[in-house]
Amino acid sequence: MKNCSRLYLFALALGAAILPAALRAAEPPAAGKTWVCPPCGGDCDALVFDQAGQCPHCGMTLVDAASVRVTTVAILLFDGVQIIDYSGPWEVFGQAGYRVFTVAETAAPVTTVFHQKVTPDYTFQNSPRADIVVIPGGETTPERCNNPRLQQWVCAEAASAQHVLTVCTGAFIAARAGLLDGLTATTFHNAIDGLVAAAPKAKVVFDRRYVDNGKVITTAGLSSGIDGALHLVERREGRGEAENLALHLEYQWDPASIWARAALADRFLRFRPDGLKFKYLRRAGDRTRWEDEIELPAGATPAQVAAALRESFAASATRFEIVSSNGQPAGVRWTSADEAGHVWAGEARFGPSPEHADRLALRLRVALQP
Repeated sequence: MKNCSRLYLFALALGAAILPAALRAAEPPAAGKTWVCPPCGGDCDALVFDQAGQCPHCGMTLVDAASVRVTTVAILLFDGVQIIDYSGPWEVFGQAGYRVFTVAETAAPVTTVFHQKVTPDYTFQNSPRADIVVIPGGETTPERCNNPRLQQWVCAEAASAQHVLTVCTGAFIAARAGLLDGLTATTFHNAIDGLVAAAPKAKVVFDRRYVDNGKVITTAGLSSGIDGALHLVERREGRGEAENLALHLEYQWDPASIWARAALADRFLRFRPDGLKFKYLRRAGDRTRWEDEIELPAGATPAQVAAALRESFAASATRFEIVSSNGQPAGVRWTSADEAGHVWAGEARFGPSPEHADRLALRLRVALQP
């Protein structure tokens, strides 16, 4: 209270309006009634006042702290974290009026995957408990997932939190902490197989944008964290509040949607030419069909591409053949079966690029057979 009293006397000495004494949220007065600013998204959301009135920061009328229970959200940060993985849920929860803060191993600025610098609010040693813990993805290397200090923090916070939300490859951190054992989970579409290995006691699915297990919610990649956060707001505040929030964010939220990146048919059309760089000209499809059009680099030959196609598809195909024209490879055809035994037919054809006449274009198609 000494610092607050000095501020008060200083304001009087200057002839300013009397300001209510502000205290840090982590250090409320020992006794007596207190007031807080209604959640506005500013730094004043973390302040507690010992007098009624208006917030000196945002001008909103202060309310009785006893009548306000603000949901708190802790977001884990680490070097290499994916920006949208933490910022998407942060925006949703912040707009919902929740108090959001970040936590990292040290107080040093965190460097994200695209070199954005973020200064964490707390460290593992001094972070307050939160109602919701968000574990984003990014560079979740084995070394990071196995970090004892990080794992200790995740386990302790998960035990006391009401909800844990993982985004993208943040599921690997949760898996290492044992949070996915016995649950159904998902992750980034290119990391599904990796999570199967990392979480042998979990049922890993590829056809869900998010999976709600009650306390633990896992989401797929990147923007899926926004859907998971909106779903959690819906659970806590109701469908109408979540719908209104999505409209405010200008986000086309469809809770009934079955769209999931990992379930799209291009999972059977993964062209992986070793050392052969290319440019996508077109990508389109759904769960039952897919088409890619690719421009190959200058100098690429049909023979090189045919070899790359064989490397990409022959191993998993039940039938694979190279189609020739005038003694030169002109494309390939193959069939394969998925995990449910459904048959998929694929083909690839060479042709001139629509953008550069001196380059080859590769048109790949795959479709579920009736």
